[in-house]
Amino acid sequence: MKPLIAIDLGSHNLHIATGSHQKGNLDISAMGSFLLPEGAVYGDRIQNVDTIASRLVDALREMGLTTNKAIIVINAISAFIKDVDIPSDTKAKDKEAIITNELRLNYNIQDNFVTQYKEIAKDGNNAMLASYRTVSVDEVHVENCHDVLRRARLKPLAMDVNLNALDKLLREDISINEKPLNKGATMLVDFGHHSATAYIYQAEKPLFYRHISAGAGEIERILSDETLVDLEELRRTKEEGLDLFGEEEKTRRYYQILKAYFYSINDELRNIIKFYENRYRETKVERIYLYGEGSKLVGLDSYWESALGVPVEPIRSISSVHLPESNRDPMPFINCFGALIRY
Repeated sequence: MKPLIAIDLGSHNLHIATGSHQKGNLDISAMGSFLLPEGAVYGDRIQNVDTIASRLVDALREMGLTTNKAIIVINAISAFIKDVDIPSDTKAKDKEAIITNELRLNYNIQDNFVTQYKEIAKDGNNAMLASYRTVSVDEVHVENCHDVLRRARLKPLAMDVNLNALDKLLREDISINEKPLNKGATMLVDFGHHSATAYIYQAEKPLFYRHISAGAGEIERILSDETLVDLEELRRTKEEGLDLFGEEEKTRRYYQILKAYFYSINDELRNIIKFYENRYRETKVERIYLYGEGSKLVGLDSYWESALGVPVEPIRSISSVHLPESNRDPMPFINCFGALIRY
């Protein structure tokens, strides 16, 4: 299969990976992360198509990429997502009408939304019901993403959602950090700049997810507000390996400022785990894997392991994903990897 380009459009960065997927293996030839200009994306929405397209052109040139078929990945927070149960023998035309009606009733979605759906489960007892995960995205956002690719002289192949991309990757019968995904539940936390997403994977169950409104970018903002240190200086210090959970006087002071921020995220993660374990009785979340911008925060894995009582580690390797020698860090590119899996 010819290589494709996957572009994960975040609120703060562009993450790009190129590669091909064949027979359960994903061969990645190049990866790169690039800071977006301030204001190009606000929250989950594109504010300036030309600015992002120009940044993308520069990024592709810097990476030396010549492949032009591209998939763009968006955050599920920019979509309406609902699981809908439908009788298994429903005809395709009626199925679409039922899904459209459900979305309109729940989210007041009108005709200016693009909706896709896929079957994620059947009733285990009698197979009379099938569950479909539906995703609806505003046409304007779809068109903006399409225009970004076209203006960067790429051929738009597909739009993917991070939730779906991760789901495809996890269904590949993979090991993470050389550990197979056991029959128990595994949580994955994508700790992004403006928000975080907690996923829980368990074989033969739909991928569970919840959004957390706090992101890693808030760390330097909170510290800057409280200490009057320049925001960019704090960002550089954080990226250079500041251990906010360490014992030095400065880091202890910073942690005290951030305590309420971290406690809030801890509570949300605990509640998500508790909800999932109560929903699927006799199921325990056995391990947590971290990825995304905030996952590189020094000491975060040990801190959350202590706070949540579950082993926590950053994603260092995925068995089916073969990385280039020049870049062995998969954490910023997990969504890209899943998007490159095409059926």
